[in-house]
Amino acid sequence: MFILVQNLSFSYDSRPVFSKLSLTFARGWTALIGPNGSGKSTLLKLITGELVPDSGAVSGTGLSSKAQVCPQDMEAAPDCFSDPDILNDPAFFSMASRLEIGDDWAERWGTLSGGEKKRCIIADALSRKPDVLILDEPANHIDGYTIALLYSELSRFSGVGIIVSHNMDFLNKLCTAAVILEPAPAGSNEGSRAVLIAANPAAALDALEQDENFQRERKQDLAALVKTVSRAQRDAVRVAEQEKKTRMSKSRLDKHDSDTRGKINKARLTGKDRTGGKKAAALESVLMQKRSELESIRVKGLRKTGAGLSGQKLERPVLYALPAGETGIAGNMMLLHHPALEIRHDARIVVSGDNGCGKTSLVEYMLSVINLPSHALWYLHQELSREDRDGALKKLQDLNNKERGAALSVVYRLGSEPEALLTTRSLSPGEARKLLFALAMLRGVSFIVLDEPTNHLDALAVAAFADAINDFSGAALIVTHDRFFAEKTGKTEWRIRRDGRNAYVETMEFGEMPERAPLERRVLRNGEKTVKEY
Repeated sequence: MFILVQNLSFSYDSRPVFSKLSLTFARGWTALIGPNGSGKSTLLKLITGELVPDSGAVSGTGLSSKAQVCPQDMEAAPDCFSDPDILNDPAFFSMASRLEIGDDWAERWGTLSGGEKKRCIIADALSRKPDVLILDEPANHIDGYTIALLYSELSRFSGVGIIVSHNMDFLNKLCTAAVILEPAPAGSNEGSRAVLIAANPAAALDALEQDENFQRERKQDLAALVKTVSRAQRDAVRVAEQEKKTRMSKSRLDKHDSDTRGKINKARLTGKDRTGGKKAAALESVLMQKRSELESIRVKGLRKTGAGLSGQKLERPVLYALPAGETGIAGNMMLLHHPALEIRHDARIVVSGDNGCGKTSLVEYMLSVINLPSHALWYLHQELSREDRDGALKKLQDLNNKERGAALSVVYRLGSEPEALLTTRSLSPGEARKLLFALAMLRGVSFIVLDEPTNHLDALAVAAFADAINDFSGAALIVTHDRFFAEKTGKTEWRIRRDGRNAYVETMEFGEMPERAPLERRVLRNGEKTVKEY
């Protein structure tokens, strides 16, 4: 079971997206990774037949009726709740039980959380027993518990799976291979190239970086060797010409030495006086070979990550302190039981827990009572409206040239091309997140609050964003379900669990393994309840 992409070329608006792309997707899960604009969505559409390539082909098993694509969102309940063939299959009900899908979820589809809907969408796809399954951001907007349920079920899949996700922890657990798309250099007439590595995405990216470093060093060594050989070749030519001139000269010969004069004349006519040029010729051959090797090495330019602008750290050491006790949050609809909570001026705090446990409510409560000047605080909401995105673009356009250049430099370090922001009329959610972060850094904020900041970012941008947060001089409070991102950016974790109206906060440093009490989970089939460890 496989998908074979052979010499595939595709252009969009006369711009090459892929040029003679060839790769294979084997049985198992493969992560598709690449920056925005590298062609991930285009490649998926070419694989499923939604787009037709300019040349080349996509072939393999399961690319017709046995291929399933899971969309990011669905407005209506999927067909698995109404298809008689599926409803008569006991295997579907076993899967629905493992995914903790409630009997009444189809009737109350509009009230389900994003994670609950995602379980149903994936269950619908799996119930059709596909040979090929393509998932587009299955871990968006869902908590760690739901991610664990999806991982457990998707790991049972035995066909060809392709997944696009920003959640590196999820990808690393599920995928055994990674296809990394790399855009062609600016101004190039080529398309993106693909690198297939048989390893989980984190290991694949490390291997690719090591190979890039090796190729970069090799290119530097070859460039130095070409320079040395070129200099030696020029010296050899000059010496050979001087030696030839000396040997061919008759000025020092006796005017009666007709024999020697005859030999010199013969050498001039036949060109047999090549001894002095042999070294130069040999060096010329080596030089041509090394130049050819040098030109064949394609190495990406080094893209600095981080932010470049680091914000400001306030002089006061503690920005906010909440004494141990009980605090009403979410309009007093929830009672939070917590130890003493403190945000220092250089804090790196990750807030974690299941959807609905009170993470955002706690953050918004703190922001409502914290005593900070507005210019020192920046809050990135979980979802950005069209007005938010358009407002960010307008702010960029209103900056002077120096400020605009500094902001675009931050965006570039976060993995996007500045030209895209300067020419677009509407920002994507991912580009808007990067630009808003850049604008916050430009005004020198001291405290950033990020609610699910990795949503809508590609995996490479997530890593760059983590570097930027680590470079930040001030305090950061981060709500995230992505353990990879959390462990890369956090120093302290506030973990929240909820039981009815009550919620409980547990604090720890990263690396600690807290004892966690089991929590009662949702009502499932026929009124039964299941207990899962948090």
